[in-house]
Amino acid sequence: MNILSTAGKKLLSTVVALFLAIAANAQNESFNLNLNKYPVGMLLMVILAFGLLITAVIFLAVNSKQLTNDYYKQKKIKPEEEIKTFMKNLNSSEIEVLLKNKSVKQSTVKKATLMLLMGLTSAATFAQDKAGVVPTAKSLFSQPGIVITLILIMIPILVLVIILALRANASLIRFRENEIIKKAKKLAGYIDEMDITENEEDLIKRKTALDYQLKQNELSGNIAPNDEKGLLNNISNDHSIHLFATKKNPIKRPKIDPELSNLILWYLGTAIAWLVFGTTVGEYIGIKFLAPDADHISWLSFGRLRPVHTNAVFWAWATLGMMGIGYYVVPTVSNAPLHSIKKGWLALKLINVAMVVGTVTVMAGINNGGGEYREFVWPIMAVWAMGLILTVYNFIKTIANRKTKEVYISNWYI
Repeated sequence: MNILSTAGKKLLSTVVALFLAIAANAQNESFNLNLNKYPVGMLLMVILAFGLLITAVIFLAVNSKQLTNDYYKQKKIKPEEEIKTFMKNLNSSEIEVLLKNKSVKQSTVKKATLMLLMGLTSAATFAQDKAGVVPTAKSLFSQPGIVITLILIMIPILVLVIILALRANASLIRFRENEIIKKAKKLAGYIDEMDITENEEDLIKRKTALDYQLKQNELSGNIAPNDEKGLLNNISNDHSIHLFATKKNPIKRPKIDPELSNLILWYLGTAIAWLVFGTTVGEYIGIKFLAPDADHISWLSFGRLRPVHTNAVFWAWATLGMMGIGYYVVPTVSNAPLHSIKKGWLALKLINVAMVVGTVTVMAGINNGGGEYREFVWPIMAVWAMGLILTVYNFIKTIANRKTKEVYISNWYI
């Protein structure tokens, strides 16, 4: 087992030295890795193979070393000390089982089963290290036949290494379980021979201590507060800890007007339509990067389609979507009906008309050149701004007619 551990350490130190040498030579101009001469796929396959081998060796070495250390530690522990440690680590339910069965004469096997049920079995976890070794490449590896042959040879070898590692791990687990069973039987024999009644008082004290629970009134008490001099205000018998003020009962919200629901759905529906349109234009622009000669139409040139895409997803999709959300949030949290549904419809029409006309003019070459995200000429943007002004006016009037005292933070954000 020490041989395995030493071999793992040597392999790991070799890998570290190799990678340090590569890193040091990477700064040297004479160090050049010719990828055509040394195929990357072959190098990766070799690194993977050596990594698996080293991982398997280190895994087995660590498991073997840990198992050896545990075995020798158990050999050094005296039976009396082992029993004392075992008794101190019993929990309440285990003590109850032990006291309940103190008068029943049980065989060693039954005692061993009892000890196993009382938590003696445990699984140990071991850390696994991963390392990779990059072999020195040769010109022979650049030949496809050699590469394919080596790969075909390495695949069954890697599978065999994995199977051997799993088998060895299973054997170590079985060995560890057998040691636990032996320990359980050994402890059961000691318990069979000793007199439980001698330690019964200590066990009962320990069980009482483990079962003790606080009554949750140690700091508050059960006496009702009394202030004869009237120095205290808002005395409460509720002793629970409050991190926040007591929440008030919510105000009953009015039902949503069906006409308002229809308006909100139209805002969200047109926003989604502009999103689909803008995304489609963006997709077509992306295709033109790969196929520049896809068309020779001036209206569909990159310089005209890109502002169509950006304006559609920003001024139409994002803005109309936020407006639709606002037409739901503002009346709801204000606990008041919308000031004017007609103005909401008018704002929707103005913005959509401005976007349609603006898109056509930009594709026709009529634009505010040099202004990104503001390529629409000012008369079109003036129509768009009228829709925005109507919406803001509608929201402010709705908030002014609110039935609540405060202005909700949602309205401030909108």
